Amino acid sequence: LVDLTLESIRNHDEPIMHFSDGHILGISKKAKESVSVLLSGEGADEMLGGYVRYKVHDNEMRYRLLSLIRYIPDKWLKSERLRKMKRYLYMNNREAEILMNANEIYPKDLQDLGINAARIVEDYRIGILEEAKKVYPKNRYRQLLYLEQHTHLYTLNDRNDRTTMGASIECRDPFLDPKLLIGTGSLPDDCFTSKGKGKHLLLNSIGKKLPNYITSHRKVGLSVPWEQLILNQPILREALENLPKSGLFQLKPYCYLDISGIVAGFKKEPIKFYPIIRQVFFTALWFKVNFEEKTAVSS
Repeated sequence: LVDLTLESIRNHDEPIMHFSDGHILGISKKAKESVSVLLSGEGADEMLGGYVRYKVHDNEMRYRLLSLIRYIPDKWLKSERLRKMKRYLYMNNREAEILMNANEIYPKDLQDLGINAARIVEDYRIGILEEAKKVYPKNRYRQLLYLEQHTHLYTLNDRNDRTTMGASIECRDPFLDPKLLIGTGSLPDDCFTSKGKGKHLLLNSIGKKLPNYITSHRKVGLSVPWEQLILNQPILREALENLPKSGLFQLKPYCYLDISGIVAGFKKEPIKFYPIIRQVFFTALWFKVNFEEKTAVSS
């Protein structure tokens, strides 16, 4: 696992951001033993609305009811998903919420860490949302899908390309066929809903030809329990303990973080501190592989 993660970092020109890169690389290497091409379902969620996080913007009444979570004390929110929802809706700005729907960290989280979060959304994303509003002026849900297709999906495609090519295997994405994208994007709004498992259009077209054990199976993402691995895997735990010594935290804006406090908080409350520790941990690991280790070798 550690070796695959480090190899994935070397395959990137920037810090990994989806944190399943090593696992996809491992799957690709195993597949390479038998086949030359892989097929991926990448793009179906962004094109047809498959993520649970999209549901908040699909129904105005649901959105207004969910927004009341801002007023519920954290001690009454037993689920981490509900606490995340509160942090998300705390922004109380519909467009900001759409722009940051894929985020794990929100402005209040950064403010709590002492970082000025006044401008954390790039002009590119804002421009794409403005474009989405012109294409789908009356449907925030489809505006979100359009935004995701031009932002989050780009990063997923980059990850898939780098990790599969790292194993010298081709990976194709049938859902990203231009004709399919243009066709679905041209359909009326009533073809799109987040009811049920999502991807309503897919399940009610070609999905009807699939066996029940596929269509009725619960949605499972490729998630990795990094909060457990970082604490319990010896090499990763050592990296966690040495995190405050990383040269990354001498550079802006990372120097403004209380990294020792973040590490201590993560060891005490892993779930609460997981979103921020995951970001800084893998950025520091990337920094070590690409700068500190190379500097040590060259000297």
